[in-house]
Amino acid sequence: MSLSLTRHASLRRQQRGISNKRLHAFFEHADIDRPAGRNCHELRVSHEIAATIHGGEKLSRLAAIVSDDTFEIVTMKHVTRRRRRR
Repeated sequence: MSLSLTRHASLRRQQRGISNKRLHAFFEHADIDRPAGRNCHELRVSHEIAATIHGGEKLSRLAAIVSDDTFEIVTMKHVTRRRRRR
């Protein structure tokens, strides 16, 4: 399956410094697939898989939102831990 980036995803990838090499490695190793709403799903690389790849720790901090309708990458984002409010 071939995935293409929307204009928005391409812009976000560039803004967030995600290289083509890193993007290809991400999709080669992505093993988590979760529903993301609005007929999309979120792809991620698990920490277990990332630990087996040289330089993979950065891959586990990425997520791609993919459209179920068009199979296009809608956006790319960095995954961070949320801070708990007190």
